[in-house]
Amino acid sequence: VVYTTEGIYVGNIIDSVGEFRIHECSFDTDKATYIADESTDTIFAVCDICGKDMGSVMLYSPVNNGATDQELVYDGTMKEARWEYLAGQYTGSDFIDRVVCPLVYVNVENGEILSDPPVNVGNYLVALTIDDQTVSIEFPINKIQTYIGDVTAEVLNDTLNVEDVVLHRTEDMIAGSLVLADTELQYGTHTYNWRFIPENPNYEVTEGTVSITINDTIAPTLSYKIDNGA
Repeated sequence: VVYTTEGIYVGNIIDSVGEFRIHECSFDTDKATYIADESTDTIFAVCDICGKDMGSVMLYSPVNNGATDQELVYDGTMKEARWEYLAGQYTGSDFIDRVVCPLVYVNVENGEILSDPPVNVGNYLVALTIDDQTVSIEFPINKIQTYIGDVTAEVLNDTLNVEDVVLHRTEDMIAGSLVLADTELQYGTHTYNWRFIPENPNYEVTEGTVSITINDTIAPTLSYKIDNGA
């Protein structure tokens, strides 16, 4: 083994167990150049002295973390990205995995830098930076489908006023407004459209149909005139 004045090791060390090859250059981070590859969301560390691969870090968004076809849907939890250390070309290297790799989350719609991973519906960007090299991934969090069960309506008498319609739902765990979407009513039994608007904007607006019966119980009024031949 040759030791240089700069603390650079050249050659191999042979011990009783076998050969353990120390990288020919320094583990000093100042002697590495970082290269970002946006196509693979990876930052590589390359030794400035010998040009060898000293390891890399790959960024994974919550979208493809475990399932490439996974679609992120709001569920009230933080959607965390992650990064993974990939070993370099030599045995025993712990160079790149000693590099601090903080993740930064940004709301794409308004440019806000988040203090924590995102929770709510929206479009986001997560970025990983080492030295002056950055890779980033955009990912959406989509609205969750809203389920309110079956919708029914109370029977009405002698009114065609939409505001008099009273709707009920069998599932009321989600707060929101259940309203009639149609603007005109008819006497008899007919099918109408309803709309549910959740208070929480992370939930989808949902729509459906309901049967409403409106009875006309007012007897018709007759007017007549007697012709007395006068």
